[in-house]
Amino acid sequence: GAKPFMDVTAKIDIDLTIATATDQSEIDLGGWTPSGRSFHYDDPGKTRVHVYNRPLKKGETLRLPRGNWTGAILLFE
Repeated sequence: GAKPFMDVTAKIDIDLTIATATDQSEIDLGGWTPSGRSFHYDDPGKTRVHVYNRPLKKGETLRLPRGNWTGAILLFE
């Protein structure tokens, strides 16, 4: 029942993109910038999921935010 951790290590300088439902329980989005994009699940509450970005330099490791039922979905464009 424990929520997993997901760490990302950059092989090159990159802008990461995640999506998460911010209106659920608190999730630490410090350092992440809202992209202005969002979508919603097809659940009865139409849970809104917002998209965030942040840069990551080559060799840096970052633990993705967690804390709500969607977690942080790492997106690749």
